[in-house]
Amino acid sequence: MLKEISVNKLSNGLPYTIITYRDAINHICNQAEFQNEVKMIFTPNVHHYYLYATDKEFRSAYDVSYMSLLDGMPLVWLSRIINKDKTEKVSGSDIFIDLFKKGLELNYKIYLLGGASGVAQKVIEKFDVEKRFQERIFFDSPPKGFELDRKIEDEVIMKINKVSPNLLFVALGSPKQEIWICRNRKKLKANIVIGVGGSFDFVAGITPRAPIWIQKISLEWLFRLLMEPKRLWKRYLITNTYFICDNIKILIKTIIYFILKK
Repeated sequence: MLKEISVNKLSNGLPYTIITYRDAINHICNQAEFQNEVKMIFTPNVHHYYLYATDKEFRSAYDVSYMSLLDGMPLVWLSRIINKDKTEKVSGSDIFIDLFKKGLELNYKIYLLGGASGVAQKVIEKFDVEKRFQERIFFDSPPKGFELDRKIEDEVIMKINKVSPNLLFVALGSPKQEIWICRNRKKLKANIVIGVGGSFDFVAGITPRAPIWIQKISLEWLFRLLMEPKRLWKRYLITNTYFICDNIKILIKTIIYFILKK
C-alpha cells in the first residue's frame, strides 16, 4: 500500500513533497499507470529556489505541480531546520535512471523530449535496452526555440499524444521545461511528466557527473562549475548568494542553537 504524500514549504514559499527516495519511485510508478490528467513533477535545487522568487510563470508552474522533489542537500537541510521533517534528496538525474529502468519492467511507454540531436539514442544505448523493449521507447529532439513557433510546438505535442506515454521526461533546462510543461499540461496526453534538466547528457556521457562522494558532501554544484565555468559561474554566483542571504537569519539562529546546546 502506497503512503500518502504530504507537502510543506521552504522559507520563500517553494512547495516540496515530504518523501523518501524509495517512496518517490514507488509512488510515481504507481501513478504512471493511470491516465486522468497530467501529473507534473519537478525537482527543485538552489537555482529553482531563486527562480521561484523571481519568475512569476515559473512560480505558477510549481504551485500547481503534483510533486516537488528536493534535488540538492542545501534545500533538504533547510527543510529539516525550518520544518523538522524527514524528506530526502531526490535527484532528477537519479530518478530518471531508476524510473526509466522500472518503467521498462512495468511495460510502460517512455518518451524522451529534449537534448541535442542524437543524445536520446545514446541514452538508450547506455541503458543497453533489449530489442524487445525498444518499441516502447520514443524520443524527440526539437530545434532550439521550438516553443516560440506554434506550428513546430503543435507538432511536438502531436507526436507525444500519438504515443500517450506513461512517463514523459522533459530535458529542456530550467526555467524553460517547467514553464513549457505547465503551459501545455492540458494539451498533453501523458500520465506523468517530469522535468529532468541535463539528465540526458549525464547518462549519455556528454556531460560528466560528479562522483558519488562529491554528491554526498553536497559539492556537486562545485564540480559542475569546474566542468563548465563559462556557462555556470554567473548562475551559481547569483543563485547561491541569493539563497544564503535569504536564509542568513535561519542559519545564524541554527549555529547559535548548536553552540549553546554544547
